[in-house]
Amino acid sequence: MEITTKNYQEDAARMFCDAIKELANKPANLENLESYLSRHFSEWLKKYAADPANLAGEMRCFSTMDL
Repeated sequence: MEITTKNYQEDAARMFCDAIKELANKPANLENLESYLSRHFSEWLKKYAADPANLAGEMRCFSTMDL
């Protein structure tokens, strides 16, 4: 999903929520995210939380990993 300038926040919100839905169906991916965040949460937030598209994209990466 590409994020356009016109609907930037809406597209980022959709991508983020889609990733959460996918994580809910992939326990291994959710566990992987939790494990990663338990060690790197502060750094992860600094790197991704300032921009909705970056945060949504990062969540998407965790939800689509083949584990």
